[in-house]
Amino acid sequence: MQAAVRYNYGSVDKVQVAEIDKPEPGKGQVGIEVNNAGLDRGIVHMLTGVPQVMRLGTGLRKPSNPLLGIDFLGQVNAVGEGVTGFEAGQLVYGNGVGTLAEYAIATPIQIAVVYPETLDYSLGILPASGCTALQALRDQAKVEPGQRVLINGASGGVGTFAVQLAKHHGM
Repeated sequence: MQAAVRYNYGSVDKVQVAEIDKPEPGKGQVGIEVNNAGLDRGIVHMLTGVPQVMRLGTGLRKPSNPLLGIDFLGQVNAVGEGVTGFEAGQLVYGNGVGTLAEYAIATPIQIAVVYPETLDYSLGILPASGCTALQALRDQAKVEPGQRVLINGASGGVGTFAVQLAKHHGM
């Protein structure tokens, strides 16, 4: 299968399309045939390795995983041992590993919902930024309806969603 990979941190010129083995889901994993994948600021951080503190989790000198991509929309193509609630052919979206490829792997908890077939396919690339904004407002800041929030830096993916979610929830 083809995938966008990078073997060193750096600019976009480090990215190449490579032929790699198709990932097979292991225990507790779901295999996804990717239709759409999202690009956001997080991918730039993964590509460049900046801020450098993130390299503690992604590889100090070079990426420990050459694959890029988090968001996806696609069909379940295989389920690993112990996975329930998903079956081959289901249209799903969520977060996975190496989604800038023809096939990727996700865990059931990363597949937020079965994708409604009536929605535009381009919406399948939204989970990382939207979920991050929701978790920041609801889970971390514990903002309640009627409270006021200041969202600094609302020009990126997370900030844009945070403004919309705050307004929707009466914050």
